[in-house]
Amino acid sequence: MAKFVMNYEKAKNILRANRKFIYISFGIIAPAALALSYYDSAFDKGMNCIGSVMLLYKMAAVLFLFTLSLEKVKEVCRTKFVSVLDKSTYNIYPCHILVINIVNEFMGAVGVNNIKLRYAVRFFAVYAVSVGFCMLYTYAKEKLKSKRRTI
Repeated sequence: MAKFVMNYEKAKNILRANRKFIYISFGIIAPAALALSYYDSAFDKGMNCIGSVMLLYKMAAVLFLFTLSLEKVKEVCRTKFVSVLDKSTYNIYPCHILVINIVNEFMGAVGVNNIKLRYAVRFFAVYAVSVGFCMLYTYAKEKLKSKRRTI
């Protein structure tokens, strides 16, 4: 991942060149991770491998969504919203993991045990907070940079 940070354009080209592998991998990993996670939680199995499986899923999801966005950006009108979202994606990846942990700790503390409710709360909270906060941060940062240029 460090190489992606160092050379964004080169990283995008690598993802484009390997997009079929990324899509197929995600298509296999996502349902398997969901099934294992559900099985582990619903039947209280305490599987030792679930952390590694979820890490693999998260990495596959990041690569899948980023690669998909590279292809679909051409088709989507380059509105300000899409532009800010595109510039926010790198910040969203580490931020969403922090939000997942906070939401999980909160639900555990208040006693939310229903697996379906936990998934729903986690899904909506994580995406709303991560994407919303990171886009707001990126937008504010751009505004501050543009004001500095005009001074």
